[in-house]
Amino acid sequence: MAEVAGAAYLAFEAVETTVQAGFAAYMVAQPTAPLKATFAQVASAPDDATAASLARSNHSLTIVGYKAYIFGGEIGDGDVASNDVHVINLLPEETATEKAESAYALLPALAIGSTGGEKPGERDGGVPQARTRHAACGLNICVAVFGGADADGEVVDEGGNVWLFNTAHSAWEVLKPKDASRGVPEPRADGKLFEHQNCLILYGGHSKANSAPLKDVWHFSYADRIWTRLPDSPEPSLNASFADGTLHLLTYATATSSLSGALHSLQVPHTLDPALPPSWTGATFPTNPLTPAPAPRIQAGLLPIATGHGRFYLLNMFGSRLSSSAKSTTEPAALDPTTTDAPTQFPDLWTLQLPSGPAPISSGSVTVTSKVLDALRPAAIKDAIRGAVKADTGTHGWAEVIVLPPDLTGMPSGASGKVHPGSRAGFGCDVLKKGEGAGKTVVLWGGLNAKGEREGDGWLVKLE
Repeated sequence: MAEVAGAAYLAFEAVETTVQAGFAAYMVAQPTAPLKATFAQVASAPDDATAASLARSNHSLTIVGYKAYIFGGEIGDGDVASNDVHVINLLPEETATEKAESAYALLPALAIGSTGGEKPGERDGGVPQARTRHAACGLNICVAVFGGADADGEVVDEGGNVWLFNTAHSAWEVLKPKDASRGVPEPRADGKLFEHQNCLILYGGHSKANSAPLKDVWHFSYADRIWTRLPDSPEPSLNASFADGTLHLLTYATATSSLSGALHSLQVPHTLDPALPPSWTGATFPTNPLTPAPAPRIQAGLLPIATGHGRFYLLNMFGSRLSSSAKSTTEPAALDPTTTDAPTQFPDLWTLQLPSGPAPISSGSVTVTSKVLDALRPAAIKDAIRGAVKADTGTHGWAEVIVLPPDLTGMPSGASGKVHPGSRAGFGCDVLKKGEGAGKTVVLWGGLNAKGEREGDGWLVKLE
């Protein structure tokens, strides 16, 4: 009897192992893309023709906690918005402290120390002037802002200063470089700013109107308040993102013939070593009718997306088609609908798959431990298996995001009834960093539609 039971057990184990192996083989065989997206409008504001109007473009939207902070940009007929900060509470039900707060607040520009909070000290620099086309990102509990253009279209020159909007005190403070003799970034608009290990990474932009785009990279130490220049990018780009310690740039060949594009990447170490500067790497991808890829675009969203298990993507969403009169793909086309060369905005979303589970960078080197942990990530294991059998891992491959039907029952009372943002460019966007959907939920606000009208609505884009 025991022998029968033993045989039955072995047979069960054999069947179970076969099933598990079959399931594992099935999962390995499944492609990681395309992702799916659902849109939900969170709010809509009319254009009230004032400097505080939320119908704007070329502004910044930065998420800190569960709140989106909107600053700057252009309103009405191209006038610069006020230097007030608009706050939208995205998920008030997530925390008890934010649950009792209003869904929206308009905060006037106040200097640190004037609100009864902490003493300003050397961080007191007043408040930033109104601006547009500036760079912004989250830094701890603050919104960091650098550069931009003023109401006359001139680049704002502040000597390398970084503005911080302290969300705990609802007030502004300024970080001034301690040693300007070491060099600071030149004034610019259209730059990109990213947080990295409690420091800032600044890339590119335009130093003045109609100038060639910059391709410089700078590191700003929050603790030391020192700017350090990193290696310039191989070519300039207005499409930049930062994911898992790596700066990524998208470039295209020309405005009229874009048969291939490139992804340039720079891994930034946690500790900078002048003797061991980081170096750029590159990968090309086709952009022609025979290969799925987004059309060359600017003033689009380019955001890092993490779907879990070590899988990372760059999300390229919406944006403006390059003007046929542009000399290169780094020149932004005018968004003035009265011109004869008005660009066309895009309504689509695309993902570019990044290498699975990039290893953390520490002091300019990758440790043995990080290599082991990196190899154990499910996405890395799947890609290793697919690579071993000569199957496509999807790395550096594009896929168009599938848009799912919206949930009309969950539409908020303040929504306009739209189920999709439509074609637009020059909007503010960021990725939710905590709570449900963190890393794969995008928040966007405003922008210019295909008619050249400024939008005043906000959206949640949930990816899966």
